[in-house]
Amino acid sequence: MGSRVISSSFMLPPLALLYLLLTLSPTSAGEFDLTVQIQPGIHQCFFQTVTEKHKALEVDYQVIDGGDLNINFMLIHGADVLKQDSLKTDASHRVESPAPGEYQICFDNTFSYSAKKVVFFEVYLYDAEGVLEEEDVTKYAQAMDPEYKKRLEELGMTIQQFQVGGF
Repeated sequence: MGSRVISSSFMLPPLALLYLLLTLSPTSAGEFDLTVQIQPGIHQCFFQTVTEKHKALEVDYQVIDGGDLNINFMLIHGADVLKQDSLKTDASHRVESPAPGEYQICFDNTFSYSAKKVVFFEVYLYDAEGVLEEEDVTKYAQAMDPEYKKRLEELGMTIQQFQVGGF
């Protein structure tokens, strides 16, 4: 399970990718938040895996910088568009009893010729009791590529220090 970033227009440098992985809510796998920049003329999607244990999926977003602070949004599962907004500044969408699989969270800035948009969004995965799924995802970070561990050490911090803000 996890969130993935897919874009046909750019590749993230290794340190930026590491930063994104570490900022995807390092203590709870049921709540993810991310701030992204959507370039003008670009449609960019992020993927979230939903399993049988998830009984609700919620996505909240807000355009925090750029142009008229608006963007198009779609939540997609398979070939089905489940939720869609046009030229909105912010919104919150919830899907009850989502089918297992990959969900696409898409932001569309193709209507803009010059204004990039900065979008903050959160994804919540709830269990049958309406509680956020709790899982310690630091175990995934422990299996990190040795090259990234070396770079973190060069920055003078460990994953544990990063989590508690002690660097």
